[in-house]
Amino acid sequence: MTELGSKGIYGIDLPAELEVGECTFQARASGISDQGIQLTLVNNASSSLATAAENKSSLGVTIHSDSGDFKKRVKIQKISQNVIGLAFEDRPEKGSPDFEFLAKISSSPEQFLSDATTEQKVSDPEHSFHGIYLLQRALWRYGRMFAFLLVNLLAPLLKKALKPKVVFAVYGTKGDQRAYFPDWFRALSPSSVLVGLFKSKLGWGMMVTTPIPENELAEDSEAVRNYIYGIQNTYKVTDTFSLVGRLPGFALRAGLKLEQPLVNGCLGTRFAMVESAKQLADKFGRPTNQLTIAILGGAGRIGEPLIQDLSKLFLKVIAIDPRYEQEVGTIEYGAQVLQSQRPERLSEADLVLVLTARGNDIEDMVEWFKPGAYVADDTHPCIKRPIRNRLAIQGVHLFKTVVGATEFAMYPRMPNFHSGNIPGCLLEGLVISEHGWQVANDPEVFFEIASASGYYAQLIKPRNDS
Repeated sequence: MTELGSKGIYGIDLPAELEVGECTFQARASGISDQGIQLTLVNNASSSLATAAENKSSLGVTIHSDSGDFKKRVKIQKISQNVIGLAFEDRPEKGSPDFEFLAKISSSPEQFLSDATTEQKVSDPEHSFHGIYLLQRALWRYGRMFAFLLVNLLAPLLKKALKPKVVFAVYGTKGDQRAYFPDWFRALSPSSVLVGLFKSKLGWGMMVTTPIPENELAEDSEAVRNYIYGIQNTYKVTDTFSLVGRLPGFALRAGLKLEQPLVNGCLGTRFAMVESAKQLADKFGRPTNQLTIAILGGAGRIGEPLIQDLSKLFLKVIAIDPRYEQEVGTIEYGAQVLQSQRPERLSEADLVLVLTARGNDIEDMVEWFKPGAYVADDTHPCIKRPIRNRLAIQGVHLFKTVVGATEFAMYPRMPNFHSGNIPGCLLEGLVISEHGWQVANDPEVFFEIASASGYYAQLIKPRNDS
């Protein structure tokens, strides 16, 4: 469906209803064309609307006007905050009663008739372009696999030529891994493989992964030890090994000590989240000392010290985590701090930082987000599309937290990142490699040096990779 304001789209303002199963959502019809309708929801919706979008379910829409009611079956094309784009399942034939009714209620009936595109099917990927779309996806996927296999054949030469000062150790879900190598490759693979390169002002760095997916790493300490010992033996002259996401936690459970040259990423992530919190406050339009901020995952190794960081800035900090055994309130740096296992405390927060083990861990909390809240996601894997849709329908503004720099590029980019985006856990390794391990002794010193070195937090819209 075309965007409102484009040729063929006409603004209206009429009451409407959207029927999803047994649920009915009140809305205003804000735009129409011969292809579909744009609705603006006037009440909070539930997960059923996001599920309908994901499953491409058939819905019912009714527009009420002085000329009568218009009823049609539709499918969701787009969800953006509380605005829903709907495409007609059966587009009205030019000259039909439905077509004439749409023209009548439009803001410009004569122009509506002349702009009609009923006989054209140029923008629906399920029709004329669907085959081309699938072909392009397949070519891209197999091309990426070929490049991956070629790079790993050349990995010893690349390591010798580039002499990486920083190695970034990552892992992936099974879905992430299938984007880079086929399932049969795992049986032939060593404990670590090269999946990417990145260029910073320090020179070239390497990104490596294990063929063991995240869910198995969480249960297999031997696989974790093999992975980390393996990269240390392979890259013996590297300054720092930055461990992504939950990998430091896996390493600790496997009995490994997180000491030089291993970087646990805590300081880099704290820097990114503190700066992101400030930017969220700017977007909200009020100073930090007038706002309540929540941390999802507040009892974790990053969440606990982050509470202290944010207490110096915000009026109230609410840390929510099922690992808390009881609700406790204290005063830190003049701010109210509440540690709670109750997700309903989210309804008090203007801003939210997501630091759960996986983005989708917040699925059962969505209903408690305050409409109009601003949220920064720093999870890996990140919050997936169905939950993002639910948050959008609820009027929640979601961003992904990354770090930027004037001199940085990753090839290929990580899933759900742009090429120039730096994960917070990698940032710490870059700063330590440039300035020495002593900068990690004091968080405030680290934050100052990271900023002075040209690193800055960015809030980006989530990509549609997942």
